[in-house]
Amino acid sequence: MELTDYYQILELPASASMEEIKKSYRRMALAYHPDKNAGDPYAAAQFAVVKEAYETLTDPIRRNQYLQDRWLAKASGKPKPKSVLNPETLLRQMIAKERAVAMMDNHRMNKDGLLDELLRIFNGEAIGMLNDFGDLSINSQIVRLAIRSSAALGFAGRSRLYEQLLRINAEPSVAQEIKRSLNSRLNSERWDRAKIWLLLFVVTAICALIFMVSR
Repeated sequence: MELTDYYQILELPASASMEEIKKSYRRMALAYHPDKNAGDPYAAAQFAVVKEAYETLTDPIRRNQYLQDRWLAKASGKPKPKSVLNPETLLRQMIAKERAVAMMDNHRMNKDGLLDELLRIFNGEAIGMLNDFGDLSINSQIVRLAIRSSAALGFAGRSRLYEQLLRINAEPSVAQEIKRSLNSRLNSERWDRAKIWLLLFVVTAICALIFMVSR
């Protein structure tokens, strides 16, 4: 399981003192408190993680365990602790992913690796988060970026990914885009298989013609 970067959440360096942690928490808790941001899901989510970060870093036992896990993750070469997950951070992540995939060579691309990565991004937690926030515009942008990022995947791979994407509440047109993308890939693969049989038929016909002429 990925670690959450509590220092980043509180906008502090890892060397921050206890007084700095408390000061930053008071400032951010005041800014994101539900009483000041009624009905704002972004503020509510941010307030929750700020509170979690503060409670972890000010409790000696939890802080020591967190710092140990953080050190072990760094020593083993694991990815950096993740930042707060919300629709905007996921949108930025997918913009970067779509650009990176667009620069890859389709013939050399690790398609299984790409599929695994996209499935990890669109796990149950992420889908639930997007639906809880309910921002159909951002959700639709995220799904469309995922569709473009999956352009190199085969029908089977797209089917697995799109099954997850269809669980995301988005604009009505997005479901049709998913269906068109899947059907396009299916038709493409059918045509590729048909071309092989067509080629075999042509070669067989030419061989038969040569045999008949040579008799």
